[in-house]
Amino acid sequence: MSLFMIKLLVSQVYINPGINTYSRFRRLLKRFKTETPMSTTDLLIKLEKELQTAASRSSRERLNSLLSDNFIEIGSSGIIRDKNQTIDLLLNSKAYDIQAMNFRLTPLSPDTMQLIYSTQEISTTQTHRKAIRSSIWKLHNTNWKIIFHQATVLAKATHSFK
Repeated sequence: MSLFMIKLLVSQVYINPGINTYSRFRRLLKRFKTETPMSTTDLLIKLEKELQTAASRSSRERLNSLLSDNFIEIGSSGIIRDKNQTIDLLLNSKAYDIQAMNFRLTPLSPDTMQLIYSTQEISTTQTHRKAIRSSIWKLHNTNWKIIFHQATVLAKATHSFK
């Protein structure tokens, strides 16, 4: 329920204090109190996990909406790519899911966050590479967009990041 609806209902209670309006207001207010918005941490983890799915990585539209125009990536191979190069690479690669875990969020400023986490590729045709990844997300108007990403492949003997 929006703040506008709450104000509207409050005004209705004062203008027309009938039992139906008051009861409706209380029911809606109770529902509003139980609907807490998603935290920034939860939202960024959700967006990061979405980026690790084959479905998102094979959709130009979705990638365009999640990657900032000034996005830069340092891939696990050490190659630096911009937004367009990254999108082209992902669209022309075999799509597979990546399991992401052990997230750590660090605020860099009120509208910029760094997310560090570990991953394991889920593929039937390749070895299951593990990596440590770092992403920087920036709030653009009301949407979070990724501005930087780096992946470092872990040696086979290395265990997951915690």
